[in-house]
Amino acid sequence: MAALTFIQLAEKVLTEVKSPLSIDEIWDYASDKNYIVNFSEYPIYVTNSPRYFITASSQILDRKGQIKIFMKDRESYYKALIMLNSSYLYWWWRVVDSSLSLTKRTLLSLPWIEFKHDDLIIQDILCSELINKVYKKNAGKIQENIKH
Repeated sequence: MAALTFIQLAEKVLTEVKSPLSIDEIWDYASDKNYIVNFSEYPIYVTNSPRYFITASSQILDRKGQIKIFMKDRESYYKALIMLNSSYLYWWWRVVDSSLSLTKRTLLSLPWIEFKHDDLIIQDILCSELINKVYKKNAGKIQENIKH
């Protein structure tokens, strides 16, 4: 077995790393609280017990464990349906929290991405809500979900 050798590097390899932001700092810095309001005609229901994906639906599902949020207008509602049904929210949950359940705090800390939504994607999501429902028995009760 070769012996470990200590060498001197001629240049700096590592640079200073700043400490990561806390959830509160991320919320203040990256999220746009202006899209979510206390009440509106644009509710979204987000499942809070993710396994392999997280579902955001325009309609309440027959299941326990949903987080209800209200978007301020149709534009933010459509953008939220796209963002929350993508891998983006699942990735955020795994990176920031990764507990067994998605908390409202983690959901609301998701940094908002500005983009122009495509109406065809919205149509696909809303249609998928009707035809791609799945059911799983959990703790003796059937739980409804949507597998887009």
